[in-house]
This record gives sequence, structure tokens and C-alpha cells, in this order.
Amino acid sequence: MGEEPARPDFTAVRPLSSDQPLSICWCGGTGASGLRLTAQGQRVYDNFCVCELGTAMKKTQDDARHVRQMVGRSNMIERVWQQVNVPRRFTGMRLQDSPHTDLALRLVFTTGEPYEETQEPESWFLHGAVGVGKTCLAVGYAYEMVQAHLTPARFVTLPAMMSEIRSCYDDGGPSEKEVLKQYKETELLILDDMGAEHTTSTNWLSDRLYQILGDRHDQLRPTVMTSNLSVPELAGIYGDRITSRINEMCNNGNNVMHIEGRNLRE
Repeated sequence: MGEEPARPDFTAVRPLSSDQPLSICWCGGTGASGLRLTAQGQRVYDNFCVCELGTAMKKTQDDARHVRQMVGRSNMIERVWQQVNVPRRFTGMRLQDSPHTDLALRLVFTTGEPYEETQEPESWFLHGAVGVGKTCLAVGYAYEMVQAHLTPARFVTLPAMMSEIRSCYDDGGPSEKEVLKQYKETELLILDDMGAEHTTSTNWLSDRLYQILGDRHDQLRPTVMTSNLSVPELAGIYGDRITSRINEMCNNGNNVMHIEGRNLRE
């Protein structure tokens, strides 16, 4: 009888991980080894053979992992976005929906390079007449930052913020210090409708606004502001010390945008 051909020692050629492919099929028709359950209950293999079946199984598992990662990130984006507190009328606004395509692109292409996740949030001041799309741009920009960086953000109109601060003088609510701290330390603040508040206590208003914007200015926290008034016009309401901070926050005025167009609400 002839001598039986030598067989490969499967224990010797079995790869320790899928990153160590070999040229010999070792799976015996199974395609993979090391089947286990993840903490989330998914069945996964630790090692894949280099044969056609093993290659196909590895691609299937990698594709499924990628889908889970995408779904997981999408869920995280949704959770962060819900915390921004955008009013229902505006919550679906995105930059691609703005009629001001050039300005929308400018918001996310400030470096002159195609938008990348490395581009961090910046401060912007958007001003123009009623209904031209300032809030759409501000909300759309906030969503881009949440989507790219999972940036915690907060949307509030200035009149609503001032009402919230005044309510601190009622019994049982948070202190003024706590409310001011919240707006100072929010990573990205969308401050809508500046100049629309009506108050006889201009000094009180300016002091609280200065505390918030002054701290955000000093701590380099990005703030997106919208107004029907220009920065010089706001100086007549709040004073120069606030508007000078706004200019400096907004890249020394380079991130101040005047928005023109028809009233989109009509």
C-alpha cells in the first residue's frame, strides 16, 4: 500500500484572529470558528477561514457590524437632538432646505475645504428682516454639529430666556445663578430673536445677557445668534460691551451674515 498523504495540522494553521489569513483552508466546510454571543445577543465568529465560504461569512459579519454602528450612531444623534429643545415648527429644518444655498454652504465650509467632522462649531450672528430664513439656518447649523460631533446644544429665544430668568424670583424654582450657569455652559447655544424682547428694565436685561455672552466669549463656547437688527443696531439696546463681544465671538465680524430675501412666511 502507498503511503497516505500528509494532512495539515489544523491546530497549527488555524488563525488566531481574522487579521491573520492563511493560504490553507482549515475550516472543513464551516467557514469560521469561535462562535460566541455578544453582550447585545448577536452571534459572531472570532476567526474566519480564507476559503470562499469564510470570506463571504466575514463580509456578512462586517456588514452587519457596520449597520449596527450606523443605527447606534443614528439613535445617539436623535437622542442628543431631542435635548436641543427646538420648537416643533423648526425641528425638521436642515441646511439643505434653506433657500439661501450660498449662506448654508458658508456655514459649513468656513475653512475653504469640504465639510469634515474635524471642523468644530463656531459662533455666528445672522441678521435680516422678518421671515427671511434666519432660524432655518441656525437650526440647520445646530443639526450639522449634532450629527458630526454629537455636540450638546440648546435652542432658546432671547425673550423666553429672559422670562425664564425672571421666573427665578418666584418661590420653588431654580435660582438665577443656576439658570445663568446653564446658558453659560451649554456647549452650543442657539440664541434666537435677539432684540425682540420688550422690557422696561434695560439695565437688568443687559447685565444678564452680558453675564451669559461674556462668559461664553471668554470660554470660547460657540453661540449662534439671530436678530432682525444688525450688530450696530443692537448696540443701541444692549450697549457696546455686549456687541463688541458678539463681533469678537463671530471671528471678529467675519461670521456676521446679513440675510436678504422675501418673507418666506407669506
